[in-house]
Amino acid sequence: MFFIYSSVINRSFFRFINFDQKVYWYDETITSLRVASYRHAEVVQQIFDGKKISVQTLQKYQKVSSKTTLLATIYSLATEAPQHPPLYFLAAQLWTQWLGDLVATMRSLSVLISILIFSYFYWLCIELFGSSLTGWIAIALIAVSPFHVLYAQKAGEYSLWTSITIPILILEIYSTYFCKKSLQKAWLFILTLVEVTAIALVLPDLLWGGRRSTVSRYFITCYLGIHLSVAYLIATQITSTSFPQRKIWQIIIAMLISCGILSCAISPQSVVWWNKYNSYDNPQVARTHN
Repeated sequence: MFFIYSSVINRSFFRFINFDQKVYWYDETITSLRVASYRHAEVVQQIFDGKKISVQTLQKYQKVSSKTTLLATIYSLATEAPQHPPLYFLAAQLWTQWLGDLVATMRSLSVLISILIFSYFYWLCIELFGSSLTGWIAIALIAVSPFHVLYAQKAGEYSLWTSITIPILILEIYSTYFCKKSLQKAWLFILTLVEVTAIALVLPDLLWGGRRSTVSRYFITCYLGIHLSVAYLIATQITSTSFPQRKIWQIIIAMLISCGILSCAISPQSVVWWNKYNSYDNPQVARTHN
């Protein structure tokens, strides 16, 4: 248990290690564009005129200014990216107007929001399984999950929507009285959480083609369901009456957390990582041109 507690407390700091050193990739530049109240079509019209584009000209569209307003950001999203709810972008706009628009500032909002996931996930485990041990194991796995750490360090809405999704799931459990019914209903809930998302993404790709199912961030709710099921499995096994069985599963949880720690320790040393696939070559291009 001490190993689990220390993992939660200490490894959450992985989210802050060198989080401003990785390349500011394509998706993040679009985030900054929206936060600064610009539209993509507006940028193309103004700067793509066949002439050389300076760094200063491009950065103008990445920074908040006196013309930046909440209404302009909402308009930008509504006309060009209506699939994105405005909550994160409005919060990021207020955040950068207060603290500045450096890379560290943009990403720090997502990092801080991601910390909320721990308490929400623990609460969800209590409601589903009635087990605090399961809750601690679940947030230990989340704390060192390379996927969640990487997306916590991204200037984007994913940490916010993960944090919002979990309380909604808890509310759904309350509304259907899962906390008063059998564990079988909890497993049905988790199975639905995983399978509905997976089928909605994979099936259209198989039938009509596409690559939605290759984008890892679209499967966030699946990963949450998998974390829940793995945490419950480990919690039940490490409290087993069989001594050899307890030891085997204690080794398994130690290996899972250690692998997460190893990945999270290696990742901050690189300026690019697998989740920045669209911008993997940008640092080399920048060094060549500068």
